[in-house]
Amino acid sequence: MDAQSFLEDNQNNESDMDLEETLALKRTNHEKLIRNMDKAIRNEMLKYEEAEFYIRLQSECFNLYPIVVKALALQIIDNKRRSIFCSIVKGHKLKRLADFHKQTPEEIAIEFRSIVCELRCKINNGAFTAKESVNLRLKMERDILEHKIRDYDEYQYRATKSGIYGSVGGRCAF
Repeated sequence: MDAQSFLEDNQNNESDMDLEETLALKRTNHEKLIRNMDKAIRNEMLKYEEAEFYIRLQSECFNLYPIVVKALALQIIDNKRRSIFCSIVKGHKLKRLADFHKQTPEEIAIEFRSIVCELRCKINNGAFTAKESVNLRLKMERDILEHKIRDYDEYQYRATKSGIYGSVGGRCAF
């Protein structure tokens, strides 16, 4: 074997080794790319799963929301404060609420914050016991009934004063 053929064989061996190294490097890069793509796909799937979880949670909590608001409202003894709390929680405009209560929107916001802080304290102190909830519910129903009776009495008084009712047993003469 002469020197020329030896050099050519050596160069071929070196180029074969370079090709094998390049091929191994390409395989490694390809595997990394696949792993990164798998990771990206998994992350994207987690986002969809998380979004689905939030949508499911929201739909379940949406049904629970009025019940929680009512339970919290039962904890508020003062009718005006209960009205402010329920109105804001239901999404009524602060300006209209302030006009109704003859206060500024800032005063209503401060009042609402105070109500929420009191509710938080009551909750932390175990306000949702069965007995207390029943007592508060009875008080609220009694207040509602008193309000209805007062409204009915005022209506009857105005009706008799304006002559809508005849003398036939207090019934409407229409």
